[in-house]
Amino acid sequence: MGEKAEINENVFISDHCVIGRESKLMSNIKLWPWKVVEDGSILSKSLVWEDKWLKELFTESRVSGISNIEMTPEFGAKLGAAFGAFLGQGKTVLVSRDVDNVSRMMNRALICGLISAGLDVDDLRIASIPMVRHELRSGRYAGGLHVRKSPVDKHQTDIIFFDSNGVDLPVSKAKAIERLFFGEDFPRVPYDKVGTINFPVRVAEGYVEKFLESLNIEIIRKQGFKIVVDYSNGVAVTI
Repeated sequence: MGEKAEINENVFISDHCVIGRESKLMSNIKLWPWKVVEDGSILSKSLVWEDKWLKELFTESRVSGISNIEMTPEFGAKLGAAFGAFLGQGKTVLVSRDVDNVSRMMNRALICGLISAGLDVDDLRIASIPMVRHELRSGRYAGGLHVRKSPVDKHQTDIIFFDSNGVDLPVSKAKAIERLFFGEDFPRVPYDKVGTINFPVRVAEGYVEKFLESLNIEIIRKQGFKIVVDYSNGVAVTI
C-alpha cells in the first residue's frame, strides 16, 4: 500500500495487489489477486481481467488496450460519455472503424456514450483514417474518432481521437477528457435530449473526387507508372 493512498468504503482487495502512492480507490469495487494500481491513479471500477489500472488514459491522441479485456463495452460507453461531456450537448461527432469485430463492438459502445451525453453521431462505419480527416475538415463536426485493431499488436485495439479540423486531438484536450473520465464528471441528458445516430452517404465518393483534384494527371500519365494495389481486405476497399 503506497503512501497517501485513499480507499473508500466497500472496497475488496485480494492478495498480492499493489496500490500505488496517492492513488484513489472509489467505493464498491473489487480487486482480484495480483492487480496493480499505478501511483496517482483513480480507480472507479473492479479489476478482474485487467492486470493493472493506469494513471493516464491517453497516449497523445490515442487510447489503447487489450481487446475485450481492457477495451470493453462498458469502458467504451464511459469514454464516449466523457468525450461527449467535453465537447458539449448538441454537437455532432464523426465516428468510424476498421473491419475488426472488436472495433465494431467498441465503436457502438462509444456511440452509446456519446448520444447519452446529448450529442448526435454520424457513423461512417468502415472507413479509412484519411477519409475521416477529410470529412472532418467540412466544418460540420465538433470532433471525431476512429477505432481500429492495433497495427503493431493484434491483441490490442486503438481509439484515435481527432479535433474538429481533422488533426489529431491536442494533448491538452485529451487530458481534459481524461479528467472527466476518471472523475466520472459527465452528465446524462434527459430522455428527450438523447442524441441521434446518422449514416452519411457519398463520403467515399467525395474523398476520391477531392483526392483526384489534387493530382497532376498529365505528369503521372507521361511517366507510365505501373502500380500494384493490394487492399489486404482492409478499409481501403471502401475507396
